[in-house]
Amino acid sequence: MVTATRGFPSLLAATVILLASLSLVPANHSASWDEPVIVTTDKELYIAGDAVQVNVSVVGPLFACFSSACQSFFVVENASGEVVYDLRKHYYWAQIPTCLCAPPTVNFLYTWDQKDDSGEDVPVPGDYTIWGFVAGYNQGDPPVAGDSTLISIGEETASEFALVAGWNFILLPLAGCDYFASNLGLAFGDAIFGWDSSAQSYDGAYVVGISPESADFALEPSVGYWIHSSTARSLVISGTAPPSTQNVQCAVPAQGGWIALGFLGFNSTRRASDVPAMYSEPGGIMAVVAYDAGLYEPFYVFDLSTDFELTVGQAYWVFCSASGVLTYAV
Repeated sequence: MVTATRGFPSLLAATVILLASLSLVPANHSASWDEPVIVTTDKELYIAGDAVQVNVSVVGPLFACFSSACQSFFVVENASGEVVYDLRKHYYWAQIPTCLCAPPTVNFLYTWDQKDDSGEDVPVPGDYTIWGFVAGYNQGDPPVAGDSTLISIGEETASEFALVAGWNFILLPLAGCDYFASNLGLAFGDAIFGWDSSAQSYDGAYVVGISPESADFALEPSVGYWIHSSTARSLVISGTAPPSTQNVQCAVPAQGGWIALGFLGFNSTRRASDVPAMYSEPGGIMAVVAYDAGLYEPFYVFDLSTDFELTVGQAYWVFCSASGVLTYAV
């Protein structure tokens, strides 16, 4: 099922709508505006069955008159470029005149339930491209395609990892988790802290049962977090297997700095010495530091004898001499 809303109502609408006037085919009689047409989604990674929020934005200023209520739509293609879902086949527009006289940007908001045109769930895991359109400028004109965005959909899976009493430096190894500090499963009084690599300071602090709702924050993929647990316990998280390649933006001050980094997936063959070659800036990574039960274990790029194996679900301090992108295969 698809729902659709717009960021604001049409300026002109008919007062009487006849059922017989409903049509799948948009027909517009005049429009003029400056592109681009932009399409975005609320996430990049989804678990099978999740609602996908689609936003088709038209950058104005614009003035457009339509002879139908259809002003925009989207289609979904699979990895082979085949259209698996076309909104026009499932959403009816009344054939009534509508006009837009919009500010710089107008947003058309839709929800896709991961069904194909026949009403079946789209195959997962899989990558899907969502294209945004606005209806043609003149009577009989074809729709105007905007840009597209790529999403990935995977089967839901679960992962369990252990916390020790005291400090833990962890990340969530699954993608599409949608976890916040408040719903991770920690006990009353347990605390979780984030790190701002640009400012080189802790950013975000949440104590379960004590911090206000405004202090809550989302847990991002490939990012490490500090958790202080009152007792040893296990956490079970749900998500989906991440895409095969991850690109992590690493922002540090001009003089360099530390990032809190972890690796998605369950690859247990990585070593600290593998990390420098993943970075876009040659020589940009100087050290990788592990934390375990109150002790730090550093790897220095100039001393291979300090190398160690990376652990799934564990986060690491990584010193970068410059900002860059860290790319790794899951």
